[in-house]
Amino acid sequence: MTPRERRAALQVAARAVNTAECLDLLRMLGLAPMAEQGSERRGGIAPDASAGHQRGCRCDACKAAAAARSAAWRDKVHGDAEAADRAGHGKQGTYKNYGCRCDRCLAAHDAHLAARRARRATRAADGTAVPR
Repeated sequence: MTPRERRAALQVAARAVNTAECLDLLRMLGLAPMAEQGSERRGGIAPDASAGHQRGCRCDACKAAAAARSAAWRDKVHGDAEAADRAGHGKQGTYKNYGCRCDRCLAAHDAHLAARRARRATRAADGTAVPR
């Protein structure tokens, strides 16, 4: 797939309402969906849908596969003290992803939440808050 075809496929995937519409539009344009393409670097093996999401495809199948992959990774490392040590303490990401509840990670998480609340309050006061 040329870079131009890839950009076109990504534009279609980003604007499609659902997976079926995305696939129909790509086929009309003569483009293969990201998940059906072979990868020359991997010997022509079709990548999984989460790899399509990493390359920018936002169809429902790719988003679901990426979410499942992230959840599986989080389940694997959550509560793993050695992995949390490698990631570094005192970060909100270590609190969230690794389940670390040391004082430094708790403080980072609390600071993250306080900053988020402040941003939301500022947007609400400015009238730029996005309704849920």
